[in-house]
Amino acid sequence: MGRGGKLDLVKRSASTLTQYVCRKKRLWHRDINRLPVSILEATEKLERDTVLTDTMGTMLADSCLAIRQADWKIFSGESYEFEIRNHSYKD
Repeated sequence: MGRGGKLDLVKRSASTLTQYVCRKKRLWHRDINRLPVSILEATEKLERDTVLTDTMGTMLADSCLAIRQADWKIFSGESYEFEIRNHSYKD
């Protein structure tokens, strides 16, 4: 680990954390957000996005949200293999 051993590791970790925080602040100031990491998070963001849901119209927005919420309930507690076997895009 070099001459400093654990101290070097702590310094590198602190430097990495500082870079991460600075990057997050720059993105936040530019109003750039990360993409959702789950279908649940994406559904919640869509629900809060009044510009998009108003543009889609009530019927389409409500339908999309209902389908995605049902997908989350079905697939969230299952394995990746289950998701592949039961996904709607089958050949």
